[in-house]
Amino acid sequence: MIFRKKITESSSFYFLASLGPGYINKTTERMEKGIGFSDNLAFGFSKDIGKKFFVDTRLGYRHVSNADINEINDGYDAMVADLGIGFYIN
Repeated sequence: MIFRKKITESSSFYFLASLGPGYINKTTERMEKGIGFSDNLAFGFSKDIGKKFFVDTRLGYRHVSNADINEINDGYDAMVADLGIGFYIN
């Protein structure tokens, strides 16, 4: 889910939240092998470059754990910084 607020015709701030499953293929001291879930929260900024491209930057937090499905469930926490260039398909 993303909430976007336009600042100008070609730029915007946004808040992003997501949750999704994944598969962890190795047991560690913090998680057992098997199904895992990734929770993500981020704030970002996008700026159009011409009509087809945009620059996107965001700062976020990610937590990965197995939601108590397995015995070892401390999970992993990470601060995430992204910078990328994208293009519009339409």
